[in-house]
Amino acid sequence: MQTVLTPAGLENVQGVLTTQFTKQAGDPAWAQDPEVIEYIAFLKKWAPNDSPNDFIGLTGYINAQAIARALDRCGDDLTRDNLLHQATNFKKERVAMLLPGVELNNSRANYAPYRRYAWQDSKMRRGSFWIKPLRARVRSAAQASTDHAGSP
Repeated sequence: MQTVLTPAGLENVQGVLTTQFTKQAGDPAWAQDPEVIEYIAFLKKWAPNDSPNDFIGLTGYINAQAIARALDRCGDDLTRDNLLHQATNFKKERVAMLLPGVELNNSRANYAPYRRYAWQDSKMRRGSFWIKPLRARVRSAAQASTDHAGSP
């Protein structure tokens, strides 16, 4: 939220709902959370010029944990097939910096790892998020382009 809504001016985005799946390192509500403390320490050591509020860095941190877990599950069988199998079979897996109630769940049929997000209103009240299942399916770019075929 800080990288998009704050620059726009929170007074200009009243009533907007956003989705989140991560703890926000800059949010005082998470200041004493062990995962946030560990993440900030990790950044200070390995990426001292990066902001803890940078979502891109946080996404990389979360993805790296998932990749490490899939590799660990492979054991001594480090084949492409086994890695793909392990990486596409997360069931209720939790990695650091995910919000409570948000877990990794995927399959070979659906690579998307998140089935639940936290919704937050634009008033940015601390702790003002709630977890709901993500019910809408994301359409592929090909499906979207056919919807507008022939449109000006």
